[in-house]
Amino acid sequence: MGKQEALSKVGDYDYPKGFKTVTSSNISAVRFVPYNKEFHPKKGRECLKNFPDAKGVMVIKFKGDKFYRYPDVPYIVYHNLVNATSVGTYFANNIRDRFKGEKL
Repeated sequence: MGKQEALSKVGDYDYPKGFKTVTSSNISAVRFVPYNKEFHPKKGRECLKNFPDAKGVMVIKFKGDKFYRYPDVPYIVYHNLVNATSVGTYFANNIRDRFKGEKL
């Protein structure tokens, strides 16, 4: 899957399918759609090992049913976000000002 195909797939997001629920005061769920068809986010650490530079589109569902799409996000950023002790702090420090979000 190329970048355009991933972007269009995320544009037709099907919440909650493919989203990982997180515990946060602002963020309720996150989804990652890889650009590479061979990359399977559900395999986690195996993907990090085999595709260390994998990128894709990340969709974040904020509280209040607001969805934002972030293209060109490395998988490691998604992985670290959904596994962070504080999801909101990780988002503020590593995503908000580094990746351009688009409201869906």
